[in-house]
Amino acid sequence: LYDRCPVLVDDVEAPGIPTAVCRELGVSSAWVAPLDVGDQRLGLLVVEPVAATVAPGLERQVDVVARALSVAKAWYLADQRRAELDLLLALAGDTVEALCRGLAHHLRVARACVFLVDNGRLVATHAHHADGSADREGYRAFTEAAAPAIVDEVFRTRTTAVLHEPNLNMPDGWWLDTCGIGAAVAIPIGTPDGPLGVLTLDDPRRRRFTTPVLALAESAAAQFGVLYEW
Repeated sequence: LYDRCPVLVDDVEAPGIPTAVCRELGVSSAWVAPLDVGDQRLGLLVVEPVAATVAPGLERQVDVVARALSVAKAWYLADQRRAELDLLLALAGDTVEALCRGLAHHLRVARACVFLVDNGRLVATHAHHADGSADREGYRAFTEAAAPAIVDEVFRTRTTAVLHEPNLNMPDGWWLDTCGIGAAVAIPIGTPDGPLGVLTLDDPRRRRFTTPVLALAESAAAQFGVLYEW
């Protein structure tokens, strides 16, 4: 069947024929046809005895079976791929939560938060404190209101922005006041050609984000980008 043509076996004693199998199955003769769609080998169709192959339209029926199997296999592969993607997204979500907690803890700042695009707007998807707890109130505040202006600006310009001390008269005054923020940084996630979101870090203390802290935070944002590119 290497040449993908049907094979007629009318002598099960002929060389190369697995006689033991034929005897075990009670096969005296058989017609074996490959089930192929394009370049994809799906399997084999076996009709025995050979006399049954005289049925009219058999080859057409083989083609119908092959195409039906092809569709079934395509559905199976699609389901497998969907399951794989669901798993990767779940793993990415767990990893992002761990990265948020670990980053805030390592940098000794209060909170890390990831904003991603959802239906054309930036919304908070993860917000965690340095002690490992989920910042549910902060998450709710972020998602129920428009993203802070600094987040939108960083997403648009693809440039890191730092607030060294609060200014309640600025557009983000509500965010600074509601969340008790004394200093914050917003870092783009993704690339200029493929923007994905924004990572923010904040702390009640002013002027908390030094050059070494910013360098590490930007490296972490690059790791977030790798995860979300999955």
